[in-house]
Amino acid sequence: MDNRPKIEVLVARGNARHPSLMQVLYGIEEEQVPVSIMETDDESVEKMAYEAAERSKLEVGIGMDAAGNFALHHKKLEIHSPYIRLPKRSSDERARIFGNNSARLVKRMPMRDE
Repeated sequence: MDNRPKIEVLVARGNARHPSLMQVLYGIEEEQVPVSIMETDDESVEKMAYEAAERSKLEVGIGMDAAGNFALHHKKLEIHSPYIRLPKRSSDERARIFGNNSARLVKRMPMRDE
């Protein structure tokens, strides 16, 4: 079992292979931060991201709802105030940058511009 600290990602059931999610994961991978994906019941994207952040040893989590919206959260933020949101139907480039910035939050590096 891999016990490395990771960014936790909670996605609505059936979305684990969604094209936008793949771009987000590529962006995280580019920054060389481990990530873990788990499917769950659909809820508000903010709640899913916050729950993911609570589960993560890195205190950073991503949520993706059934509609395809994303939120990046940190455990120390209020539940309805995620760090970044990515609306559904965003470009592949924006999704990849969202992934880069998710990892950069962990690494305490400057965010990439979109």
